[in-house]
Amino acid sequence: MFLLDANVLLYAFLQRSPHHAACERWLRTALAGDEPVATSAVVELALVRISTLPALGKAAAAPRDAFSFLAALRRQPTVVRIDPGPEHHGILERLCDELGLRGNDVNDAWLAALALERGAMLVTVDRGFARFPGLPVLDPTAGADPSG
Repeated sequence: MFLLDANVLLYAFLQRSPHHAACERWLRTALAGDEPVATSAVVELALVRISTLPALGKAAAAPRDAFSFLAALRRQPTVVRIDPGPEHHGILERLCDELGLRGNDVNDAWLAALALERGAMLVTVDRGFARFPGLPVLDPTAGADPSG
């Protein structure tokens, strides 16, 4: 299973983003494959929150466009939405403790814990996820092909 980070969805959604072509191509290929592609409430919220920021000026998306993008994504047969299970809190706590994480780094730990708990490969452009031991990470801008 692939678990999407918000940055991959943002880049695939926002056409003016620097990694749009690579992330959109990777996502289209992944959605056409057999492997489940997972999102989470936190990632979907981040897409809407960040893509509609007024600070983006003309590049900011309308909320309805962000919600439409997510609705179209969820209609794909390989897409699943996952939530934390019973082990998530313990994994999150361990990661934060072992790595000394605080503040904004806790969001990354939350997503890493979800991927670890579910046995998913995290798809992200953020190289900072390499700090999480045992977390499989795929960067779609590195030319990775999700079809194997």
